[in-house]
Amino acid sequence: MTNNKNIFYFLIASIFILTSCGTDDPEKNGIKAGKIVCESEEIREEIEDLEDDISDIQEDIYDLDWDDDDDRLEIAELRKEEFEIGKKIQKLYIKNMKLNMKYEKLKLRSYSAIEDEDDRADWLEDFEDAKDDYIDDNCD
Repeated sequence: MTNNKNIFYFLIASIFILTSCGTDDPEKNGIKAGKIVCESEEIREEIEDLEDDISDIQEDIYDLDWDDDDDRLEIAELRKEEFEIGKKIQKLYIKNMKLNMKYEKLKLRSYSAIEDEDDRADWLEDFEDAKDDYIDDNCD
């Protein structure tokens, strides 16, 4: 019987801890969202740079002659490099999607901090203002 009580108290304590982990403050969540937007923008810029590298590699490959043995080896090396850059791009896309999910989860907190639809609109406005202020002050 005491074992069941211990489990019950443990579950209650766990629920309390889990529900208190996040904050519903729109300004704090807006700052977190701003950090996410800045990081996401850095990732997009890195992806663009890598895509430019792939474009350069493809131009180099186009200039080579497949029938020439030396050129064929260089084409193989360039294709391998292109493949490795493509893998980096895919990893960055995945990282960026995870950031986007975090951002959306922050916005969803607006539902737990409201009494009616007007409260939610106010919360979202404060959230967006804090996010935009953070971006203006900290993002390149």
